[in-house]
Amino acid sequence: MRPVEQYAQQLSDIPHRLTQLHKQGVRALSRYDVEIAHQGDAEEALLTAKYLLCNQMKYFQRKIAALKKDHEQLSLL
Repeated sequence: MRPVEQYAQQLSDIPHRLTQLHKQGVRALSRYDVEIAHQGDAEEALLTAKYLLCNQMKYFQRKIAALKKDHEQLSLL
């Protein structure tokens, strides 16, 4: 699978996870996320999970755009 396709696949998984977090809230988080990573602060764990997913989405969108731009530039040669 090409890098663009890999990033696109990862990007397509994020909305589902965000929806899951929105609907299920803290119940969608792992025990590790709540108890270890956030010292039992479930709300902080939930906010962090959403924040990280949004950052991942932006990252994948930028990577896909850059790879497509590179591909277009190479095709002009």
